[in-house]
Amino acid sequence: MRYPIATLAVVLSLTSIAQKPYERSKVVEIDTVTTADVLRAKARKWFVDTFKDANEVIQMDDAATNTIIGKGWTEFGDYAGIHYTIAVECKHGRFRYRIYDVHHKGRGFVPGTTVPVPSLGSLADDERCYTPQQTGLQSPAGAERKMLKTCEGMRPEVDKRLDHIAASLESAMETAAASSSDDW
Repeated sequence: MRYPIATLAVVLSLTSIAQKPYERSKVVEIDTVTTADVLRAKARKWFVDTFKDANEVIQMDDAATNTIIGKGWTEFGDYAGIHYTIAVECKHGRFRYRIYDVHHKGRGFVPGTTVPVPSLGSLADDERCYTPQQTGLQSPAGAERKMLKTCEGMRPEVDKRLDHIAASLESAMETAAASSSDDW
């Protein structure tokens, strides 16, 4: 093989194209009487209860389609955050949520240095959870090994955090039917 590094770069770029992005989505049936408006109000309340500043998180709140879309994040270790977009679409008696556009952003500096903490970018829900950045300090194979080891360590924690967000939303929305009929 005449150009092994070029061939490896092409193979790596092709495998990154085929990655399945991190995403969670589900349709949840509530009951047959709760209206889409009531469910949207419960979703908005969940955004208010979940995030420090819901007005900063919510990017779209459309009464015509009963859809709320927000951009949130959760801390990931001392020097990073996992950022994501969450959409909640409500219909009579049911809602659908989707958590997508999940990406890693470094925050601050590597301890003891003036080097910024690296951001891994968009995350994928498979073995190669991000595309490694090539530097003059690492060989392509070294960057690939480091990426695989990083993914192996971070994937369970990212899954846990996304699953927690989804469970929190489902729980808040499922209480919609019980609390909407309260006549205080």
